[in-house]
Amino acid sequence: MKNIFGYSPSPITLKRLAGCLCQLLQLPASKYPHISSTQLARLTGGKPSRLRQDFHHFGGFGQPGHPYEVPVLIEELKRIFGLERRINLLICGAGSMAETILSYKTLKDLDIKVTGVFDFAVKRQGKRCAGFKVMSAAQAGDFLKSNPAHIGVICGSEVERAVDFFNANGIKFIWNLSLADAPAPKGMMVHNANLLAGLLTLIYKINDT
Repeated sequence: MKNIFGYSPSPITLKRLAGCLCQLLQLPASKYPHISSTQLARLTGGKPSRLRQDFHHFGGFGQPGHPYEVPVLIEELKRIFGLERRINLLICGAGSMAETILSYKTLKDLDIKVTGVFDFAVKRQGKRCAGFKVMSAAQAGDFLKSNPAHIGVICGSEVERAVDFFNANGIKFIWNLSLADAPAPKGMMVHNANLLAGLLTLIYKINDT
């Protein structure tokens, strides 16, 4: 990832920064007009020195020895992730996971917009999913011609079929929330957020203590 700051953060650094932004967005503004690196590290489970170092790569966001102004820090973190423009998502799979994503308030706070939902299952097409009329794949393809999306979101079980659809329709970035990992064809980037793998990791830790 090359950005306007000329610094290429590692995936781990990006994860920390994303965690900070998510936590800051959930803080009550009246209680947290400012926040120290120690407070933020406590909320995110990290180390204050590591957060300060991460911030330093992007300009620091404040004066040494002083707490950060929360609104300023939020805007700076959004700028790192390129959230100065709206990001559009198209969801494949009109089940409960899609409904969860559609009700996620933080997406609205970040100006990340779901533009549509489609499903390969005929029984779901034409029905409603959190206010969206569920399209067929053919309808979704036509829809994208006038409503382009930056990221495809997989919430259904037909993972490879969804990847093929997004690839064929020019969507090269995929957020996969299904239980099966999605392949990453050449020229595409897939983030497999395997929820079951995360659960199994926790279960392993339970049995390992």
